[in-house]
Amino acid sequence: HAFQCGDSSWTHQDYMDYSAIVYFNSPNNWDLRKWGGETLFFNDDITFSRGAVAPKGNTACLFKSDIPHKVTSVSWEAEFDRLAITYYLEYDDTRE
Repeated sequence: HAFQCGDSSWTHQDYMDYSAIVYFNSPNNWDLRKWGGETLFFNDDITFSRGAVAPKGNTACLFKSDIPHKVTSVSWEAEFDRLAITYYLEYDDTRE
């Protein structure tokens, strides 16, 4: 996913058991103070934020896919796209 100035996502849940977001922005180039693009996590009825993860490069975030989440808007000041890839993981509890 490449989020550019003004891009964001709606609050949603993913369809698998777990999701992993890997952020590819250079850790020295993404200005965490003003460029936006954080991943926000909400409570079940989306009345408050449970936490946030900044899109710092060379980091990853693993979470249960049923947690409502979204990407905040990328600022017009951002000099680079917010780059990330999302993996969807299914837990197989039938193994012995």
